[in-house]
Amino acid sequence: MDSSKYSGQPSEDIVLDSELYNIHPTIAERKINERRNLRIPCNHVQACVESSGERIIVEVVNISRRGLCFRAENHFMTGLEITIATHYSQGGQNIFQRAKIVRSSRTEGETQYEYGVEMLK
Repeated sequence: MDSSKYSGQPSEDIVLDSELYNIHPTIAERKINERRNLRIPCNHVQACVESSGERIIVEVVNISRRGLCFRAENHFMTGLEITIATHYSQGGQNIFQRAKIVRSSRTEGETQYEYGVEMLK
């Protein structure tokens, strides 16, 4: 019996399961932005955050259709509902919206915290 043939087919045509299926897939590199809404970087944009009757002025890092990111020295808990006025101007007709803090992290090497905020309907 010829060992180079199996069921009448050459042995190089036999495909093992490990060759047929990619058992060890590699992590695909992100080539597109998978966010629901694009973030727009902000320079010199302030917002006013109101929580528990206290208002503080914060620096807006970026903004999108459904939320924003800001930096502040005050510490807020994740899940806290706040009201926020973006593009804040002191003494102006500012519009406050309901929002919720969904992410917080301490900025490295600084005393500030960075917060991700989702606007509520």
